[in-house]
Amino acid sequence: MCSVTGAYAASMIVTAAAGAVSTVASVQQSKTQKKVAEFQENVARNNAEMANRHADNIERQADQRRMALRRNMLQQQGTARAEYASQGVVLGSGVVLDYEADIANAYDLDLRNLNYDVASQAWQVRVEGTGQMNQSKLHAVEAKAYKQKMIYTLLGSQLSTGSAMASQTSSYAQYRSSMG
Repeated sequence: MCSVTGAYAASMIVTAAAGAVSTVASVQQSKTQKKVAEFQENVARNNAEMANRHADNIERQADQRRMALRRNMLQQQGTARAEYASQGVVLGSGVVLDYEADIANAYDLDLRNLNYDVASQAWQVRVEGTGQMNQSKLHAVEAKAYKQKMIYTLLGSQLSTGSAMASQTSSYAQYRSSMG
């Protein structure tokens, strides 16, 4: 009888220890998963901010490209006027006026293309930033879920260990009552 009682006590100790180790391991895993999700949330949020800054930079750089286009157009017009004037052609009429209109039309077309390209590039980068921000929010939800998982794991492990110990106690009690 003494050896059965000792075996029962040893079994209870092993069950309690196994339950504790399992609980600690599960909780640690959940904590790690939560921290990873929080880290990914921060990375995604930072990527979204960087994407928005990049879009702003694209738009600011376009301002300089617009000014360069305008300077180029004015330089072409000035060079053409000087050339025509040196040849004695009357400025502001006929071929000269048509040529200046062609330069202005080319400038207008180049400006429209630049504006379209800039708007398209900035939009694509902002969409990427929106995707990153959505990813950040998803990781925040994951982190919250891992925190809840940690709580449920802790409760579940304790209940499972308690149930195993109760089952062993019941078996031991049945054994003792059958022995008299």
